[in-house]
Amino acid sequence: MVLFFYYYSNNNIQNNSPALVANLWDVTDKDIGRFSEELFQKWNLKSDVVENDTQKIDKNMSLVKAVSIAREKCKWKFLVGAAPVIYGIPCYLK
Repeated sequence: MVLFFYYYSNNNIQNNSPALVANLWDVTDKDIGRFSEELFQKWNLKSDVVENDTQKIDKNMSLVKAVSIAREKCKWKFLVGAAPVIYGIPCYLK
């Protein structure tokens, strides 16, 4: 189980979660929405994604790689895209 939060808390890491995605500072809701949507799509958490020829979904993508790719969807890559960080260990979905 991986937790997705916008504010970091030590209690979340202590709840047996291997990783936590959190923002280091406040960001705009529209841009972080783009980031979240891309992250969920890349990490196969979005159920309405249809796989086609132009968009291949990597079934073995780590959370770290998905966050890295999702940062590119932000309009303000160095302000909003740099805010999400991962606390914990690299995780994979099975």
